[in-house]
Amino acid sequence: MAHTLFRPTQPNRPQPLDATRIGAETGTIAINAVLLLVLLAPVAPRLVEHAAPRDPDVIFVRPVEPRPAVPAPTLPVTTTPPKAAEASKQQPQKAVDAAPPTDLIEPAPGDIAIDPPILNPVGTGERIIAPEPSADPGASLQALAAPPPPYPREAIRDRLEGTVVLDVHVDAHGRPTNVEVFSSSGHRALDRAAERQVLRAWRFRPAMQDGRAVPALGRVPVSFVLGE
Repeated sequence: MAHTLFRPTQPNRPQPLDATRIGAETGTIAINAVLLLVLLAPVAPRLVEHAAPRDPDVIFVRPVEPRPAVPAPTLPVTTTPPKAAEASKQQPQKAVDAAPPTDLIEPAPGDIAIDPPILNPVGTGERIIAPEPSADPGASLQALAAPPPPYPREAIRDRLEGTVVLDVHVDAHGRPTNVEVFSSSGHRALDRAAERQVLRAWRFRPAMQDGRAVPALGRVPVSFVLGE
């Protein structure tokens, strides 16, 4: 008969502590805790530097005093009715002496002055061709709109000044139809500026003869004066 051998069982012995493993696990847990705290910490708002507001630039403008209004000049005219025009072809024209130019209105510096018109030619001076006696000596041509011409840039650059006298042909409606230089300012740029402005922008009260409007001829000086 076989006998079974029984080996007595030994009780479980406690395992010794591994200090290296415990230290590694503890360090891992500490690192994870630090990372978690970093992720949970609120993000501080970024500080954006702004430029301090600067006082706006202030420009002081000196008010311009209004200039006194200059009354519209009344210009001498010579009307040419049809009968007088036919008679002028048969009769020779007479020469008379022109009066010296009247005093000019002193404009403000840098302005363009429309001078008083030259009145009926009398006395001595430059010779001009006078109209036929049939023209109405009492007729007058009054400017309704006479804006001064713009000062040419080249004339400002070269400091050009002068007075140009223009012969203005006006139709029965008061519109200039032709402008001619009677006396030059001595500078072509000033003469052309005055011609263009009078022909383009000036308007006159129609000359009247026998109760009806008729074409007329007037003479007007325009002065160009620069400031100091």
